[in-house]
Amino acid sequence: SELLREFFYQSIAPKKRTALHCKAAAYYESQEGGMPLAAFHYQNAGEPVHAARLVVFDTDALLNRGHVFVLQKVLAMFREKELDEELWGLANLAKGQVETFLRDSQPAKESLQLALNLLDGLPDSVDKWNYLTRACQAMGELLERETSTAAMEWYRRGLEYLPDEKSSRAAALHIKLGNILNQLVKFNQAIEQAQAGLNILAKRDSQIRVSGLITKG
Repeated sequence: SELLREFFYQSIAPKKRTALHCKAAAYYESQEGGMPLAAFHYQNAGEPVHAARLVVFDTDALLNRGHVFVLQKVLAMFREKELDEELWGLANLAKGQVETFLRDSQPAKESLQLALNLLDGLPDSVDKWNYLTRACQAMGELLERETSTAAMEWYRRGLEYLPDEKSSRAAALHIKLGNILNQLVKFNQAIEQAQAGLNILAKRDSQIRVSGLITKG
Protein backbone atom coordinates (compact mmCIF):
# COMPACT_ATOMS: atom_id res chain seq x y z
CA SER A 1 0.00 0.00 0.00
CA GLU A 2 1.01 3.65 -0.33
CA LEU A 3 1.18 4.02 3.45
CA LEU A 4 3.46 0.99 3.77
CA ARG A 5 5.78 2.24 1.02
CA GLU A 6 5.99 5.63 2.72
CA PHE A 7 6.82 3.95 6.04
CA PHE A 8 9.70 1.97 4.57
CA TYR A 9 10.95 4.98 2.60
CA GLN A 10 11.07 7.15 5.71
CA SER A 11 12.80 4.38 7.65
CA ILE A 12 15.82 4.53 5.30
CA ALA A 13 18.66 6.71 6.57
CA PRO A 14 18.84 10.06 4.67
CA LYS A 15 22.33 9.42 3.23
CA LYS A 16 21.28 6.00 1.96
CA ARG A 17 18.06 7.48 0.50
CA THR A 18 20.10 10.07 -1.37
CA ALA A 19 22.47 7.41 -2.68
CA LEU A 20 19.54 5.27 -3.87
CA HIS A 21 17.97 8.25 -5.65
CA CYS A 22 21.31 9.05 -7.33
CA LYS A 23 21.66 5.47 -8.49
CA ALA A 24 18.10 5.39 -9.83
CA ALA A 25 18.59 8.78 -11.53
CA ALA A 26 21.75 7.64 -13.30
CA TYR A 27 19.99 4.48 -14.48
CA TYR A 28 16.93 6.28 -15.87
CA GLU A 29 19.07 8.98 -17.47
CA SER A 30 20.83 6.27 -19.48
CA GLN A 31 17.53 4.84 -20.74
CA GLU A 32 15.61 6.09 -23.76
CA GLY A 33 12.60 8.07 -22.57
CA GLY A 34 13.80 7.97 -18.97
CA MET A 35 14.50 11.69 -18.49
CA PRO A 36 11.37 12.55 -16.44
CA LEU A 37 11.99 9.71 -13.98
CA ALA A 38 15.68 10.60 -13.82
CA ALA A 39 14.68 14.20 -13.02
CA PHE A 40 12.36 12.98 -10.26
CA HIS A 41 15.19 11.06 -8.60
CA TYR A 42 17.76 13.85 -9.07
CA GLN A 43 15.35 16.26 -7.41
CA ASN A 44 14.93 13.88 -4.47
CA ALA A 45 18.70 13.47 -4.33
CA GLY A 46 19.10 17.22 -3.84
CA GLU A 47 20.21 18.03 -7.40
CA PRO A 48 17.44 20.33 -8.68
CA VAL A 49 19.56 21.98 -11.39
CA HIS A 50 20.44 18.63 -12.95
CA ALA A 51 16.79 17.60 -12.64
CA ALA A 52 15.53 20.77 -14.32
CA ARG A 53 17.94 20.47 -17.23
CA LEU A 54 16.48 17.07 -18.08
CA VAL A 55 12.88 18.25 -18.48
CA VAL A 56 12.63 21.96 -19.29
CA PHE A 57 14.36 22.22 -22.66
CA ASP A 58 12.29 19.80 -24.76
CA THR A 59 8.98 19.52 -22.94
CA ASP A 60 7.05 19.12 -26.21
CA ALA A 61 8.82 15.86 -27.00
CA LEU A 62 8.30 14.53 -23.47
CA LEU A 63 4.58 15.32 -23.62
CA ASN A 64 4.30 13.65 -27.01
CA ARG A 65 5.84 10.51 -25.49
CA GLY A 66 3.15 10.33 -22.81
CA HIS A 67 5.13 11.56 -19.79
CA VAL A 68 2.57 14.17 -18.74
CA PHE A 69 1.89 12.97 -15.19
CA VAL A 70 5.54 12.36 -14.28
CA LEU A 71 6.35 15.81 -15.67
CA GLN A 72 3.54 17.35 -13.66
CA LYS A 73 4.92 15.80 -10.46
CA VAL A 74 8.53 16.75 -11.16
CA LEU A 75 7.79 20.35 -12.18
CA ALA A 76 5.72 20.89 -9.04
CA MET A 77 8.81 20.04 -6.97
CA PHE A 78 10.99 22.89 -8.25
CA ARG A 79 11.43 26.02 -6.14
CA GLU A 80 12.56 29.46 -7.31
CA LYS A 81 15.49 29.62 -4.86
CA GLU A 82 16.93 26.37 -6.29
CA LEU A 83 17.25 27.55 -9.91
CA ASP A 84 18.71 30.50 -11.78
CA GLU A 85 16.37 32.86 -13.64
CA GLU A 86 16.72 31.02 -16.94
CA LEU A 87 15.89 27.59 -15.52
CA TRP A 88 13.13 28.98 -13.31
CA GLY A 89 11.56 30.67 -16.34
CA LEU A 90 11.82 27.47 -18.38
CA ALA A 91 10.41 25.41 -15.49
CA ASN A 92 7.34 27.66 -15.44
CA LEU A 93 7.07 27.44 -19.23
CA ALA A 94 7.18 23.64 -19.04
CA LYS A 95 4.65 23.71 -16.19
CA GLY A 96 2.33 25.87 -18.30
CA GLN A 97 2.65 23.46 -21.22
CA VAL A 98 1.72 20.53 -18.98
CA GLU A 99 -1.23 22.44 -17.52
CA THR A 100 -2.38 23.32 -21.05
CA PHE A 101 -2.14 19.66 -22.02
CA LEU A 102 -4.30 18.80 -18.99
CA ARG A 103 -6.77 21.60 -19.87
CA ASP A 104 -6.10 23.39 -16.59
CA SER A 105 -6.51 26.83 -18.14
CA GLN A 106 -6.10 29.36 -15.33
CA PRO A 107 -2.95 27.83 -13.79
CA ALA A 108 -1.56 27.46 -17.31
CA LYS A 109 -2.07 31.16 -18.04
CA GLU A 110 -0.37 32.10 -14.77
CA SER A 111 2.59 29.78 -15.37
CA LEU A 112 3.06 30.92 -18.96
CA GLN A 113 2.78 34.62 -18.09
CA LEU A 114 5.35 34.22 -15.32
CA ALA A 115 7.61 32.37 -17.76
CA LEU A 116 7.27 35.14 -20.34
CA ASN A 117 8.13 37.80 -17.75
CA LEU A 118 11.18 35.90 -16.51
CA LEU A 119 12.50 34.93 -19.94
CA ASP A 120 12.00 38.44 -21.31
CA GLY A 121 14.33 39.69 -18.57
CA LEU A 122 17.24 37.52 -19.70
CA PRO A 123 20.14 39.09 -21.62
CA ASP A 124 19.57 39.14 -25.38
CA SER A 125 20.68 35.93 -27.06
CA VAL A 126 19.51 33.37 -29.61
CA ASP A 127 18.42 31.13 -26.73
CA LYS A 128 16.30 33.92 -25.23
CA TRP A 129 14.44 34.51 -28.51
CA ASN A 130 13.86 30.78 -28.94
CA TYR A 131 12.51 30.52 -25.38
CA LEU A 132 10.16 33.46 -25.95
CA THR A 133 8.96 31.98 -29.24
CA ARG A 134 8.19 28.69 -27.51
CA ALA A 135 6.35 30.54 -24.74
CA CYS A 136 4.29 32.51 -27.28
CA GLN A 137 3.37 29.30 -29.09
CA ALA A 138 2.35 27.71 -25.78
CA MET A 139 0.18 30.71 -24.89
CA GLY A 140 -1.40 30.60 -28.34
CA GLU A 141 -2.18 26.90 -28.02
CA LEU A 142 -3.82 27.57 -24.66
CA LEU A 143 -5.92 30.48 -25.95
CA GLU A 144 -7.08 28.68 -29.10
CA ARG A 145 -9.67 26.98 -26.91
CA GLU A 146 -11.08 30.36 -25.87
CA THR A 147 -10.52 32.91 -28.64
CA SER A 148 -8.84 32.22 -31.94
CA THR A 149 -7.99 35.87 -32.60
CA ALA A 150 -6.01 36.16 -29.35
CA ALA A 151 -4.22 32.91 -30.16
CA MET A 152 -3.35 34.28 -33.59
CA GLU A 153 -1.70 37.34 -32.05
CA TRP A 154 0.46 35.13 -29.83
CA TYR A 155 1.52 33.05 -32.83
CA ARG A 156 2.44 36.20 -34.73
CA ARG A 157 4.40 37.49 -31.74
CA GLY A 158 6.23 34.17 -31.64
CA LEU A 159 7.26 34.57 -35.27
CA GLU A 160 8.57 38.07 -34.50
CA TYR A 161 10.81 36.69 -31.75
CA LEU A 162 12.01 33.67 -33.71
CA PRO A 163 15.70 33.95 -34.70
CA ASP A 164 15.55 31.12 -37.27
CA GLU A 165 12.87 31.67 -39.88
CA LYS A 166 13.55 28.23 -41.40
CA SER A 167 13.10 26.19 -38.22
CA SER A 168 10.45 23.57 -37.53
CA ARG A 169 8.91 25.89 -34.94
CA ALA A 170 8.55 28.63 -37.55
CA ALA A 171 6.77 26.14 -39.81
CA ALA A 172 4.47 25.09 -36.97
CA LEU A 173 3.56 28.71 -36.22
CA HIS A 174 2.79 29.48 -39.86
CA ILE A 175 0.57 26.40 -40.10
CA LYS A 176 -1.20 27.21 -36.81
CA LEU A 177 -1.90 30.69 -38.18
CA GLY A 178 -3.20 29.10 -41.36
CA ASN A 179 -5.56 26.87 -39.37
CA ILE A 180 -7.05 29.86 -37.54
CA LEU A 181 -7.36 31.97 -40.69
CA ASN A 182 -9.12 29.05 -42.35
CA GLN A 183 -11.62 28.95 -39.47
CA LEU A 184 -12.14 32.71 -39.88
CA VAL A 185 -12.96 32.11 -43.58
CA LYS A 186 -9.87 34.07 -44.68
CA PHE A 187 -8.92 31.40 -47.16
CA ASN A 188 -6.30 33.24 -49.22
CA GLN A 189 -4.37 34.27 -46.12
CA ALA A 190 -4.77 30.75 -44.70
CA ILE A 191 -3.28 29.20 -47.84
CA GLU A 192 -0.42 31.71 -47.77
CA GLN A 193 0.48 30.81 -44.18
CA ALA A 194 0.12 27.07 -44.77
CA GLN A 195 2.34 27.28 -47.84
CA ALA A 196 4.96 29.23 -45.89
CA GLY A 197 5.04 26.44 -43.34
CA LEU A 198 5.16 23.71 -45.97
CA ASN A 199 8.02 25.44 -47.78
CA ILE A 200 10.08 25.34 -44.60
CA LEU A 201 9.29 21.73 -43.80
CA ALA A 202 9.95 20.21 -47.21
CA LYS A 203 10.11 16.48 -46.46
CA ARG A 204 10.66 16.64 -42.72
CA ASP A 205 8.35 16.88 -39.70
CA SER A 206 5.60 14.86 -41.33
CA GLN A 207 2.98 15.45 -38.63
CA ILE A 208 3.22 19.24 -38.94
CA ARG A 209 3.33 18.92 -42.74
CA VAL A 210 0.09 16.91 -42.80
CA SER A 211 -1.60 19.67 -40.76
CA GLY A 212 -0.40 22.23 -43.30
CA LEU A 213 -1.64 20.20 -46.24
CA ILE A 214 -5.07 19.87 -44.62
CA THR A 215 -5.22 23.65 -44.11
CA LYS A 216 -4.13 24.29 -47.66
CA GLY A 217 -6.74 21.84 -48.95
